[in-house]
Amino acid sequence: MLYLSCHGLINARRQLYFAATDTSKTHLAATGIESRWLLEQLDDCRSRRLVVILDCCFSGAFATAGKGESPVDLSGKLVGQGRGRVVLTASRATEYSFEGKPVGDRSRFSSVFTSALVEGLETGEADRDQDGMVALDELYDYVFDRVQAQNPNQTPSRDIEMQGELYLAKSGRRRVRPAPVPPDLQAATEDPNPYARLGAVAELRARLLSENLPVAAGALDALRAMASTDTRLVAEAAAAAVTERFRPGGVLHALVSGLLELALAAVLLAVSLLVGDSSRATATSLAAAAALWAVLAVYSLVTALLRARVHAAELDGEAVVLHGVGGSKRLRYDELSAVEVSRNRTRLVARSGRGYTVRGVRGRAQGNRFRARVLARATEAVQRRRAAAEEAEATPTAEAAPTDEAAPSDEDRPQSGPFGEGPPSDGGDAGRLPGAEG
Repeated sequence: MLYLSCHGLINARRQLYFAATDTSKTHLAATGIESRWLLEQLDDCRSRRLVVILDCCFSGAFATAGKGESPVDLSGKLVGQGRGRVVLTASRATEYSFEGKPVGDRSRFSSVFTSALVEGLETGEADRDQDGMVALDELYDYVFDRVQAQNPNQTPSRDIEMQGELYLAKSGRRRVRPAPVPPDLQAATEDPNPYARLGAVAELRARLLSENLPVAAGALDALRAMASTDTRLVAEAAAAAVTERFRPGGVLHALVSGLLELALAAVLLAVSLLVGDSSRATATSLAAAAALWAVLAVYSLVTALLRARVHAAELDGEAVVLHGVGGSKRLRYDELSAVEVSRNRTRLVARSGRGYTVRGVRGRAQGNRFRARVLARATEAVQRRRAAAEEAEATPTAEAAPTDEAAPSDEDRPQSGPFGEGPPSDGGDAGRLPGAEG
């Protein structure tokens, strides 16, 4: 990939030069970089895919707030013989490339085109289909819309001579697309017999706990549909299945341990009473041991009770709910930054840095499953919020003032052809995975 943001100059013979800081307009051949040299380097490059991004227009004089004037036709200057070559430009052949605002915290000003380019890659907003990757076409579409929104007089263009899809960067906007429910299970959800539908709810609940995120998302959609449209009996079961509940387990182990410790304490206490008359020291030691085992028995029994009735973690559509002795704590997914899993405990880490131990999860295996489910739920919540925000932005308000400027039509948008204006290339859909929106 080659990116150039500079001034472009042409000589009397209409030959294109890229200007450096010490380029003299009267001595272009000696002080400028001839575009023909760049083409020769691209032709010699062994890479099968070449991307050239030019943020410049071409002129011998600088216009106010612009990078130059009297541009030349880039497609005529940059068409080479290399295979798999893409050229993105900041403007058309008759337009300026305008200066913009600083990028991020940088003090130097960048152009409108570069600002949109950097923002789309840094934020991941250029990932239009939210598959976790920013494709070249997606980046161009994003930059085109942003540049046109800021300055309708500047129209980014592209010239493509490439087979297949080209991805330029990863993004954090991967979306999980729900996998379809199997036909037999789908038929069970629509069975006239309510008990057959209850069986379908149980099966969907099992699929909801799958570590395969698309499968779990598909089961979640089916359960929500049943919770909102089915009879009361089935709807309540489906609604309960949607809320995932984690309990720590080990209740029977703690209960048995407590009962055995309590029995041992009783035996020691009885023996201490029997030998009390013959040896008071022995009786005292046995009584102390009985008291110790009694304390351990109470601890084990209380642990069993807490695991069975108190400690739990619930996942709903918007938050994680932690249940403990002190009550319940609700943590929204957008408040969390990580889920830490170790052999002994699982912790939720908030964006503020504070950690919350998940008492409802016990052991590494259950912790890993809990982390996977939190990730799936969080991604889905983000997806719903983004969809709602996009829908709200797309819906015009009654008070919105009419605008005289029309949005660019399909005819105004440069099309993808083999290095020139022409019909778009038929690249097709890459079959991208939906993700959790995650």
